[in-house]
Amino acid sequence: MKNSKQKVIRAILIIVGIAAVIVFGLYVGDEKSRYWIDKNILGRSVEEEDLPKIEYEQDKNIKVIAYQDYVATILENQLKIYNKNGKLETEIAINVTNPIFATNKKYLLIGDTEKNNLYMIYKNTLQWEKKLDDEITSLTITENGAVGVVLTNKTYKSIISVYNITGTEVFKIYLSTTHANKMAISNDMKFMSFIEVNFSGTTTETKVKTVDVAKVKNSASDAITYTYSPDNDEVIVNIKYYKGKLIVLTDNGVYLYHNGNKNEIYKFNDRTKFADINLDGKICIVEESPKSIMNNDFEIKIINNKKHQLLWRYNNSRNRK
Repeated sequence: MKNSKQKVIRAILIIVGIAAVIVFGLYVGDEKSRYWIDKNILGRSVEEEDLPKIEYEQDKNIKVIAYQDYVATILENQLKIYNKNGKLETEIAINVTNPIFATNKKYLLIGDTEKNNLYMIYKNTLQWEKKLDDEITSLTITENGAVGVVLTNKTYKSIISVYNITGTEVFKIYLSTTHANKMAISNDMKFMSFIEVNFSGTTTETKVKTVDVAKVKNSASDAITYTYSPDNDEVIVNIKYYKGKLIVLTDNGVYLYHNGNKNEIYKFNDRTKFADINLDGKICIVEESPKSIMNNDFEIKIINNKKHQLLWRYNNSRNRK
């Protein structure tokens, strides 16, 4: 009997030892596991001083952009890319004065609105760069590395250029009487959509036009497969593709455009203060709380674009310390 008890105790100790080794390995080697153990088992809170830091002089005109596991900074024509632990991974010499950015997953696109230079970065590596002939006004990039650029010059109000992952130009569209404000490319590169803005009337008119990429090489005008006009003088603000469908943000709500049809996802109200569609297929809405006093309490809502379901809600008055 005594020997059997000793065997059981020995087995338990072995199991506990193995479990301890596994937990220790996860704590040391996996960031998410370490955060969960700190919060739920050890009762530790992760404070600001515990986070990785990138130090720079405050009086310098530094530009900072984050994308997936990286943070990039631009200062004095030097692009520095840091990993999520704050470690400098690479430095790239670029030529920019007034940079604008587009990001998607591990891609970073940098354009310069004065010098018209364009740089495409994957993770921490420069994939290609170009000197464009016209002024850059807007950028986009897909999660597969396709690039879209809106330009302008003295002849055309807008020129839309699309490049593949290697930087080879696929097609151009010229607009002589209207402007292209924003553009988006589907991940399979079958469709490109842009916001067309017309300032010639008494009111600003906006539309979304969708182009079939396979047809545009032969005829740009025949390649426009769908034209979407908003209701009640709404102004289209932003567009983004998600799984082949176009999420559209207007000044009155969020919609889904697909195959010529429009579906309402969320209608804004008097309490809506902010909305964003750049959340990988989800929509972020910030609204004043119905029970707000002195306009100090707000709710953050995350909404699914498919079933229009409320996925998450945060109320700062309920969660305020």
